[in-house]
Amino acid sequence: MESTIHQYIRDYMYTNKVTVRALATGLNMSVRNVYILLKDGNITVSHLQHISKVLNHNFFIFYTGGADTSAEITTLREENATLQQRIIWLEKENTQLELINKLLAERGK
Repeated sequence: MESTIHQYIRDYMYTNKVTVRALATGLNMSVRNVYILLKDGNITVSHLQHISKVLNHNFFIFYTGGADTSAEITTLREENATLQQRIIWLEKENTQLELINKLLAERGK
């Protein structure tokens, strides 16, 4: 297993045949600076986000013990969509009940 995030990224690039030049272009950095970053530089959260985006891979799983949370995220998004639909339905029902209450109040006058 990779011991550092730098190694993890380098291994990913090697496995997927991504060149340092391609990563540098995507990050809008010089090739030299990317080599330094991947050798022993300090990879900030911002850099890791950009690297993840450029390489289309979630490198944050390195810090979660390899747990890929994409399935959990998909489930949560589906639940969120269902709940949003339920909220819309309940808001419509509430509007209808308010109208019925208003009509009943006017009728009782």
